[in-house]
Order: sequence, then structure tokens, then C-alpha cells
Amino acid sequence: MLTAEDRLAIRELLALYGHVIDERQFSRVDELFTPDGRYDVSDFGQGVHHGPAAIAALWADPGSRHPLAHHTVDVVVTEDGDGTARALCKGIGLRLSLTARPMPSRLRRPRSRPGPSSGAHAQAAVHGHHRAGDVAGLVG
Repeated sequence: MLTAEDRLAIRELLALYGHVIDERQFSRVDELFTPDGRYDVSDFGQGVHHGPAAIAALWADPGSRHPLAHHTVDVVVTEDGDGTARALCKGIGLRLSLTARPMPSRLRRPRSRPGPSSGAHAQAAVHGHHRAGDVAGLVG
């Protein structure tokens, strides 16, 4: 059963993503993604990237196109019968032109994979407009 601490950790992971990328703190990517993390931004023309080093390289690339501000809203955390935690949220990305593009996101946290502090491993699927992709991260 998900505890209040589990739910808070999932929300904080989603929020931390926005702060880390917005502040261009790419050296902190390993706080967000596990070594087997998969970051699919193919809906945005940027392909699929595996592991924190590849994700940080994408973010640091001067040609990378990511919003100046990321906002996570409407977070709903649920638990499947097998103990898998899921988070559904919406993301809003603001560009320099001040146009907004919705970025719905999903987070999946299987109970079966141990992690560094809470014994949990999280996987998030970041959705573009048409197709889901996976993002793995740590929940502390």
C-alpha cells in the first residue's frame, strides 16, 4: 500500500525534474533517472536516449529544444493491485515566445525493484501529443 511518504516522493520527483532542467543543472540528471532510464522525446523530434549520461548530453546540446520553464500540475497518484504506483499529471512547457504546449506525463513505480532509499524504483512515461515514452527515475 502506498504511504503518504511514497505519494509525496513521487510528486517531488515530478517537480524536481522541472527545476533541474529549467535551471540547466544537467549534472544532477542522475537524481532524476536510474542507470537504465529511457527518455523518449521522439514526439518532439529528439529521439530516444538511454541512461543519465545520454540524457544530460541531450539537454546540454546547444541544438536541443526544450522549454524555458516546466510546470507539473494535476498530479494523481494511484496504485495497481500488484503494488505498482502510477502518477498521472499534466506538464506545461513555456518557450521564449511565451507560447505554452501541454505535455501530459505518467509515472509508474513498480514495487518489485529495490531502489536506493525507499526500496522503490520509479519509471515515468512522458507523453507528447501522440505517443508515450519511458523515463526512469528514483523516488527517495
